[in-house]
Amino acid sequence: ANALGLGGEDGAGHAAQALAQVFQAGAVSHETAAEIAEGIAKTAGTNIGISTTGIAGPGGGTKEKPVGLVYVGLCINGKVKTKEMHFVGNREKIRARAVYGALNWLRKELLSIDEQ
Repeated sequence: ANALGLGGEDGAGHAAQALAQVFQAGAVSHETAAEIAEGIAKTAGTNIGISTTGIAGPGGGTKEKPVGLVYVGLCINGKVKTKEMHFVGNREKIRARAVYGALNWLRKELLSIDEQ
């Protein structure tokens, strides 16, 4: 539970709820990406948390969740968003593209905050 930042006074209840959502949705899901991003921000004591979860291959893909599917979670100032991304290539390229995609999304979100 600590890795997700679920400790503290209400940690047990929140942890149980978060784990139930993750188990229901699966490790590769919007829900998991959101929980991890929020947990990272809380655990690190920062305003921003970012996460990725996906299937980089070469195996492990299904029709519903193919190789190259990545969910990115982004928590900025307590507001959590997720984004679904799809990449092609071998395992190394999918992982690199997921990182670039996640960081580019973070960059765009931070720029939009500056414009407000």
